[in-house]
Amino acid sequence: MNIFPTKNNQQNRSNQDDIRRTSLLQWGIAVGLLMVVIFVMVINFCVSSRNHAFYGIKEEMLTESELYATEIAHELEMTFQAANAVAGIMSDKDKSSNENVAWYAQKLQRTQDGIYMVIIADNNGHGYTSGVKRVDISGMDYFQHSGEVQYYVTEDDGVLHERAYVMMVPYYQEQLHAGTIYMFMSASDIADIIPTGAYDLSASFAICDSKGEVLASAGAKTRFLENGEFVSNLQKAKFQDEDNNASRVLSRLENSAKFTFTAEYNGQTKYFVCVPLGVSDWQYVTIINQSYVDRLIANDWINAKTMTIELAIVAVIFIVMVVVIAVMNRMHYNERNKELATKADTDQLTGLNNKMATERKIQEYIEQNPDKQCLFFLFDIDNFKKINDTLGHAFGDEVLRSLGHQLSNEFRVTDIIGRIGGDEFVLFLKDMGSEEILEKEVARFARFFKSFQAGEYVKYSATSSIGATVYPRDAKSYQALYKTADIALYEAKRQGKNRMVFYNKDLKEVDPDKKKSTPIDSDMR
Repeated sequence: MNIFPTKNNQQNRSNQDDIRRTSLLQWGIAVGLLMVVIFVMVINFCVSSRNHAFYGIKEEMLTESELYATEIAHELEMTFQAANAVAGIMSDKDKSSNENVAWYAQKLQRTQDGIYMVIIADNNGHGYTSGVKRVDISGMDYFQHSGEVQYYVTEDDGVLHERAYVMMVPYYQEQLHAGTIYMFMSASDIADIIPTGAYDLSASFAICDSKGEVLASAGAKTRFLENGEFVSNLQKAKFQDEDNNASRVLSRLENSAKFTFTAEYNGQTKYFVCVPLGVSDWQYVTIINQSYVDRLIANDWINAKTMTIELAIVAVIFIVMVVVIAVMNRMHYNERNKELATKADTDQLTGLNNKMATERKIQEYIEQNPDKQCLFFLFDIDNFKKINDTLGHAFGDEVLRSLGHQLSNEFRVTDIIGRIGGDEFVLFLKDMGSEEILEKEVARFARFFKSFQAGEYVKYSATSSIGATVYPRDAKSYQALYKTADIALYEAKRQGKNRMVFYNKDLKEVDPDKKKSTPIDSDMR
């Protein structure tokens, strides 16, 4: 059986706590810095000269560009998180058949705006596209970089043979890298998420890599972005500040710095604001007419007092909006993650915990409550193969579905009930404080199958063979509990089924090969 080791559970919880703390810290720092910058700008408006006003405008544009960059990065991150949820589902081998892989790819592509294709492939490069097409991408350049980066630019997507931006999310099975989810965006897809409402209609916006190549652009056309080149076009420009040049701009891009400069090229004088996008080595570039910036500075100089009051009001509203948006996004993000986590833990047929969730939850509980007495039942439906063969698989599914529903209604919401195989179930009753309570719950579960019936029109009274074991008396880990209960379950079948057998040391473990070669009656599935 596969269980989550104690160290991994603790590490996963620690990592999740670290991520939450880091996220809160990042938002706190961003809002705090924003408040400090705006406060300084308000003071400068009151006491500074025209030169100070220029630096105030510069800082304001940097701050605004960083906010827009954050919006773009957030859009990409939401797509990345959706892929992570699919990767979590793919970690279950039982759910990673070819049909399921194709369906996951198709579903992910349909639910994520801006993604024109999804490929889910194994470590050999074999997989399916969101168009339900089998592909081999082992020869593609982005496949060679799987596991090295999350974002990659390729000249050939391997299916439509288009230039694309690839988001790569690995998935794991049994803690080993099993394959990768590839999501493809075109330049126009990325351009669609670039905010274009800022400044005047002549403003241009672009996303560049650290080499100065344009990945996507929006807004007004400009010679500085011609032929998808940014730094190359700057080499032909004249910089207002002699300390600036194209080489220095390239160096700042490579160092993911935030900076501004003014340059003139072929009669166009532009003011540039460059900030890191927070995605790979990409940079968000805003290009504004210098005349527009000059007007902002002039208005600021003439109406300093009025602008100070207005800026103070706007600053308060803006900060409140940022905080509200951050809180709302966090609430939506947490709600979405909770929904996906619940779905990933749920068996779709019965509504119970699936195999992985059952193992994890029981192991976590006994690690946190080592001295609590608990009951562990392992059981399956007697002659389930015969039900499928005589009444049909649809009716067999109805039996399992009814069993899951009635078990959920019968026992406490705090107890752990899971389907871990075809017709194999686990019931884990927590905190059996006394022998009297334990015996009462044993009798209650034994009575459950005496009244259990399934089927809406044809009532079928299914029986069950049950293996029971007590924690921590008989075993002290999920793996040991399963093993002892399985021994008891086999003994229940050997005695004729439709009964419960408790584990005791006199019961002998049956060799797995012998169980396969000499199954009990017709329980072969």
